[in-house]
Amino acid sequence: MDIFFARRHTYIVNLPFEDVSENIQSITTRKWSDFSENITARFTHHANYVFTHKWSVAYIRGIEGMPACLKVKFIKENERTKIETSLRPNSTFVIFFYLIAIFFLLELIGINTFIKGSKVFNLVFFGGFDLILFGFMQLFTNGLRNRFEKILQL
Repeated sequence: MDIFFARRHTYIVNLPFEDVSENIQSITTRKWSDFSENITARFTHHANYVFTHKWSVAYIRGIEGMPACLKVKFIKENERTKIETSLRPNSTFVIFFYLIAIFFLLELIGINTFIKGSKVFNLVFFGGFDLILFGFMQLFTNGLRNRFEKILQL
């Protein structure tokens, strides 16, 4: 995990490249009304896909709406397929996480922030809110990865 909470995984599948590609095509061709799995994929370029949640948190033009993003690259190796994934939470969540962490540190060293109240209340508020935000980021990214693994039977 890096400072942007992105994680990389590598899977080796003992199936031919064509079979794995067929499983992915089943995700990309699903109708929007198919509620069986909250996952969708789009083809970016040769053997690369981007998986996201089917339903977004909110839609605001110019701001990323999906709670997590899984970039997948398929590599053909003899009779096996290597799958390299890069999973990251929504960029807006990461920005808010670090912004709240900065407010927490400012309050900790004694610089007053925009929230009026006692120092203990502000520290608990910022720390608690940051932990909740971190939990949501982990929930969305782990959920997307688990759905991806379930569909590809990894």
